[in-house]
Amino acid sequence: MELRDGELESTLRLACKVFDVETATVSLLTGERIYLVGACGALPVCVCPDRWGFCGWSFLNPNHELNVVENMLEDARFSENFFVVSENFRLVFYVMAPLISSNGHRIGTLCIMGQQPRKFDATRGAILANLSELLVRQIERRWALQGSQRVQGSKLLRSVEAYESACGFIDATNVNNWRLLHLNAPAVELLGIEWTASYDELPKLDEGRRIAAFDGIPLEQVLGVDMSLAAWQAAQAELTLTNVKGAKGTAAEGKSFNVTFKLAASDALDEHAPFSVGVPSWLRESSDPGPGHNYFFMHIRPADASPARQPALLHSSGLQLGPRLTGPSPIPNLVLGPLLGKGGFGKVYRGVHEGTEVAVKIIEKLESVRVMRQGIPIEVAMTQNFHHLGVLRSIAWGIGQPDPAVAQMSPALAKPTCWIVSEYCDKHTLVDAVVKGWFRTSRQPTQGGTHLRCVVLTAYEVASALAYIHSQGIMHLDLTGDLTGGNVLLTSFAGNPHGFSARVTDFGLARPQDVRVRSAPGRYGTVTHMAPETIRAGVLDYPCDAYGFGVLFWEMITGSRAWAGLAHDDVLAQVGGDGQLELPQGLPPVLEQLVASCLSKEPTERPTFKQMLPRLEAYLQCTRSCTLEEVTLPLRSTAALE
Repeated sequence: MELRDGELESTLRLACKVFDVETATVSLLTGERIYLVGACGALPVCVCPDRWGFCGWSFLNPNHELNVVENMLEDARFSENFFVVSENFRLVFYVMAPLISSNGHRIGTLCIMGQQPRKFDATRGAILANLSELLVRQIERRWALQGSQRVQGSKLLRSVEAYESACGFIDATNVNNWRLLHLNAPAVELLGIEWTASYDELPKLDEGRRIAAFDGIPLEQVLGVDMSLAAWQAAQAELTLTNVKGAKGTAAEGKSFNVTFKLAASDALDEHAPFSVGVPSWLRESSDPGPGHNYFFMHIRPADASPARQPALLHSSGLQLGPRLTGPSPIPNLVLGPLLGKGGFGKVYRGVHEGTEVAVKIIEKLESVRVMRQGIPIEVAMTQNFHHLGVLRSIAWGIGQPDPAVAQMSPALAKPTCWIVSEYCDKHTLVDAVVKGWFRTSRQPTQGGTHLRCVVLTAYEVASALAYIHSQGIMHLDLTGDLTGGNVLLTSFAGNPHGFSARVTDFGLARPQDVRVRSAPGRYGTVTHMAPETIRAGVLDYPCDAYGFGVLFWEMITGSRAWAGLAHDDVLAQVGGDGQLELPQGLPPVLEQLVASCLSKEPTERPTFKQMLPRLEAYLQCTRSCTLEEVTLPLRSTAALE
């Protein structure tokens, strides 16, 4: 686990500089321990049990996504953590970017932390995501030099070029004096800069000029180019300068380079990045243009490199956060914003369509899009005609063609894509609300309890949406048979006491249900929310949605994830066998009976959503005038202990 070196130290100090925080760390997670292999600020380099740290939560999210906690004192997962309450640390602000290895697995985290609550935005989130890619390359390059098995195998998705890519980080706040804040090891080698022997010292140039941790050095002392004009141009689009000379008096003097400046908040570090780390949908774009246009990654290549090793010059087409690999929009009056996430299907962006904030799903594998006979994607055909506030509605769709310049990079980028524009939800998912303690009367896991009225309000919204979906002859569940908290998005709504309302989504694999069907044997979705009959025999039917709803209801009541701590096969054995989620004591009988019936092993004993609604309405009606204490279920949250 020994990874301490000047390059890692420089990257962490860079993170502290860019995000104005006291602490930045790199952690590697193996088994039940966290290896803090690099730290700048309050935390020491150390090894500790995973339950002590914050990083373990990165492994619970199925998507590669930032975890942003603007105030850990108000989050049930962290409010009583040692590093939050200890006088020696008092860490309150926390943002984590997962480190994605070349085989697609999460091996650790890059974290920034501060001792005061603060706001974070999507622009800074995109910069941190790109820094995490830069760090993974540093780590895997070191492992490769050590002959580690970690970077060997037949399914590695980073190319050799990714590790050889010479990269720097530029602060262009002063357009007439761009400053170099960081160089990675390939850039140091390419420009002839030597690292100092001491771990605690930063790199220095041949003439002994050390790169300062927080101020940097003028870029012109490394590369002989006047950046005042380039600064203005690069603020509008990505810019490539050819035949840039090494600065006089340096080892690079007399050499020529092609240098590309790319906004640090772009979707990807460069064309060699195989993964995208998503920015949570609830983060807003920065109202301050500084972070988005003042920081750049600088990619340096010898001018005589072969054309295959040179980047295609991209144009931003007016996109606010820099160029993308998505091609021009096939939908009129649509402007893309920051990347929100990436899954097996493709990517999701925030955007603006005809003046309205929207979510834009770009499906990269066109063959995976299920369509109606008219060629319309089923997800669009279903939800465009739905008229229910609890169902996320599709607004527009189109088939996008690749940008010719982008297609030159790789044949894989030359394929058409399917764009689907839908309503935008700004509060993320139901599962996030559960683990963060949004349904609790206190964010302290050992205090307060579950606000049952808020739980039932959300349950009613979900049940009402599913009753409507079923009335249209549609099952929500997909081919693997699960309805989860990730399928329910939350959006701000002042009319509810907890400040949000629910929207049911993910209809790409929903199906008309006029016959009972079966899923393919051995295909599993989120097994914690799958009905027993689906696990046992692959049966997909209306009662399967009711079972998934029962699990969601249980999670909202308990503030915990279903079957937390159990391995995949153990969950299959519990759900497919005699295992049962235990309901807490003190739950009102009307709710206890409803949840228990939804979780019945026998499909015929589960109520329909139409039958559920009167029971939920009855509870809401009888508690309308109750005090907070009367609608609180005293319950210790286990979310922070999972």
